[in-house]
Amino acid sequence: MIPKRKELKLIQIYMYICDLYDSELRFYYQRHSNNSKPVFTDQEIMTIYLFAGHCQKYFLVKDIHSFAKEYLLSWFPHLPSYKTFNYRLNLLAEAFAVLSQRLIEPFKPVDCDSMISLVDSMPVITSAGRNRTGNVAPEITAKGYCSTKTQRNKAFNDLFSAAVSKIRQPIESLFNWLNEKTNIQRAMKVRSTSRLLVHTMGKIAIAFIYLIF
Repeated sequence: MIPKRKELKLIQIYMYICDLYDSELRFYYQRHSNNSKPVFTDQEIMTIYLFAGHCQKYFLVKDIHSFAKEYLLSWFPHLPSYKTFNYRLNLLAEAFAVLSQRLIEPFKPVDCDSMISLVDSMPVITSAGRNRTGNVAPEITAKGYCSTKTQRNKAFNDLFSAAVSKIRQPIESLFNWLNEKTNIQRAMKVRSTSRLLVHTMGKIAIAFIYLIF
């Protein structure tokens, strides 16, 4: 059982996902098999993932599944095993990407040009400590370094950083807020490209749910 307040939030998230899934998300993952209409739906998987992250601060899939098994079975009686839940979650990477875009759209400035994009970066750690192989999702990741360790041309770097920081302050504030709400920068348990996409796009969706619901 979960508190009434969280029950209402669960219903809100589920209804939102169902509406968007029927109109758009379903086209980003379609089944062409005898199991085209599983008893445990994609909408339920996405709802559990988002709800556990938003209301419970559970961001590891194993913790999310354990929480659902313990407290949400009355809502989702056909919850599959952790292995099946994990596998099917990974298949929804593209759906989570579209979901995050739709959640962000209401916050675009009126004068925002949809044909122009300015891209910035925020590091997401996929390997650390003993796990330094750097082989996680190699097609979309790369080894990096901490710029604070570089001391060459310090005077120039200090002046340049001061000028850039004034411009970047709103961006850094957004990144800090996103990481505070979702722990998006920690992806050391990720082992595949699809999971990394679910991790990043899912966390962005969780963050913007705070603003919508």
